[in-house]
Amino acid sequence: MMTQNLAAARKDEDTLENQTFENETADHLDFSRIDCVSIQFKNCHFSACNFDKTSFYHCQLINCDFSNCSFIESYWKDSALTGSKGNGSDFAESRLKSTQLTDCAFNYTNFTKAHWERCTVKNCSFKESFLTEMHFNNFKITGTDLSGVDFFRTSLKNLDFSQCTLTGIHVSDSFSELRGLKIAPMQAADLIGLLGIRII
Repeated sequence: MMTQNLAAARKDEDTLENQTFENETADHLDFSRIDCVSIQFKNCHFSACNFDKTSFYHCQLINCDFSNCSFIESYWKDSALTGSKGNGSDFAESRLKSTQLTDCAFNYTNFTKAHWERCTVKNCSFKESFLTEMHFNNFKITGTDLSGVDFFRTSLKNLDFSQCTLTGIHVSDSFSELRGLKIAPMQAADLIGLLGIRII
């Protein structure tokens, strides 16, 4: 069903609208530059699919797996990703607005130069991911594992990471990314380690 509807969308102004895809598998499908409007994906598996410059408006991805797919320059607005996996995917230069990520895994994922505005992240994992040169505006994050994340040239000013795991994060030699970051007292030991200081 997904393959046929995608083909039809290519002939109809590249738009998928008001549809639900459930328990489907997509292999090497090209969704690039498609406008997805009020689409719900449930328990779908995407393998090596191309979502470059795809737009998602009022969409939901529930219990989906889109690991190792490409979402370069994709656009998300008023959407929600729940219980899904995007490990190893590429979200470089993507834009997320008023979008919620809950119980998702984005380990080893590239978000370089992405822009997140009015987004909420809850109980997710971004282990060893690249959140470099990103821009955050009105961003909230709780219960999320940021172990080993690379924040190079990403300002974390005024962000509250007090309920997140920050072990082994990477920043520039000047540590400028950390200025104004809000953390819990117990997290200080993890960040002090960046300075080469050991607590005994």
